[in-house]
This record gives sequence, C-alpha cells and structure tokens, in this order.
Amino acid sequence: MAAYRHQLTGALLTWLATSAAGVLLYWQGRLIAGRQVGRDLVTVAPSLELLVALLTGLLSLAHRNHLGQLATAREMLRRQALHDPLTGLGNRNLLHEHARGRLGAGETVSVLVLDLDGFKAVNDSLGHAAGDELLRVVARRLLAHTGDRNLVARLGGDEFVVMLHGTDARTAHQTAERLRAALTAPIALAAGEDQPPRTIRIDASIGAATARDGDLDDLLRAADADMYRVKAAHRILRPPRAARSYLDSGAPIGVEVVA
Repeated sequence: MAAYRHQLTGALLTWLATSAAGVLLYWQGRLIAGRQVGRDLVTVAPSLELLVALLTGLLSLAHRNHLGQLATAREMLRRQALHDPLTGLGNRNLLHEHARGRLGAGETVSVLVLDLDGFKAVNDSLGHAAGDELLRVVARRLLAHTGDRNLVARLGGDEFVVMLHGTDARTAHQTAERLRAALTAPIALAAGEDQPPRTIRIDASIGAATARDGDLDDLLRAADADMYRVKAAHRILRPPRAARSYLDSGAPIGVEVVA
C-alpha cells in the first residue's frame, strides 16, 4: 500500500511540473525557433499532458506488476525453505518456527517421532518411485488424523514428526496408537511400468515426549529414544506366525505384501 501511495505522489508531481511549465511558457511568451509559442501552447498542452499521464500510468502499472512478482517469488522461496518438496509437509525449519513461542509459554507440547518399519524393503523390491508414493500416502494419512492446530513434518527419509498442542503425555500416546492404526491400513503401490499395483501393509514405530518448556531438540531426542524402545518392542512382541509369513513372502518383518 505504501508503494502505491508513492506512485500516486509521483504521478501528481509529474502532472504539476508539466502544468507549471505550460503556464510559464504561456505567460512569458518566450521564442522558440523564432516563433512565439505562448498561444500555440494552449492547443499543444492538453495533448502533452495526456501523453505524460499515459506514460506515468504505464510506468506505475509496470512497477505494480514488478512488486507482485517479487511478493510471489518471496512466498515461493519461503515455502521451499520451510516445506518438504516430496510430501508438501513442513520440514525441520518449520518445526522449529512452530515451536517458538509455544515451548516456555506455559503451553503443553507433545512431539511424536514416527519411523516406518521396513521402508527400505519397499524401495528395494518395488523401486524408489513406489517408495516416494508410500511417503506421500503416509503424509496424507497423518494429516487426515491430526487436528488443524497440530503440525505434521517430515525430517527426512521415512522419519516424520507430529507436534501436538495442549496435550498431556497420555493423550499423546493415544494419538500415537490412532496414527499407527491408520498407517497399517492396506496401501496400493505401483510396482513398475509393466507390473500391476501391489497392495502392501506397513507398520510404524512411534515415540512420544511431552514438555511445557525447554528446547525442541531435547524434546525430539526424548521422543526419538522412546520410538526406538517401541521399535524394539514390536520386534519382540510380533507373533511368530506373522514373522514367518513375512519371510515366506520375501519381505522383511515390518512389510507385509498382501497382493
């Protein structure tokens, strides 16, 4: 808005300067090329001022378009700096920005760190394109099962983070179980150009940590440690028959090929 006010001021100043010059020439009646132009300027001045107004308007429009392009480019750069290009989720930078003003402000913040079990097997057996699609499906499911006040981010690889606001430790663990149940639903992935889609089931290990103050990195480390405890428990508690079925299908524990 301030830029537009400056444009209007510049246009008015240009118009005033042109008008003052015309009035001065008219009353002084100076000679140009041996002719007195005072009266002739009465007919020339309107056309001259119209030309100046058109030029000023074109310059103003070009300036406004340039400002719009700069604003769009700035927004694109900000999004690239704060979001994961594959899934569209926030990244670590957005996670830290989101945490500022919340940790230490009296609000309880819970962090869930999520790691997919057997993600490497999907890349190895179905290809990297299928692995990328799996990550996008996981991102959509996480977004669908978290509230608008919460933030879902991808830190890299198959590691995701969910930041929950105003939740205690018990609620955070309940949310983790709900997210795990959503992620274990069957997922259809393309296996290759000449192969039909494959339906797989994956599992996820989710760790949780809750705090009212402190540093986000400390909270992430605590949730990460909890996630590894959960992952170890999944390996111990997995039913032996299920483990054999995973091995018989050619997929490691953590990835079940349904069809």
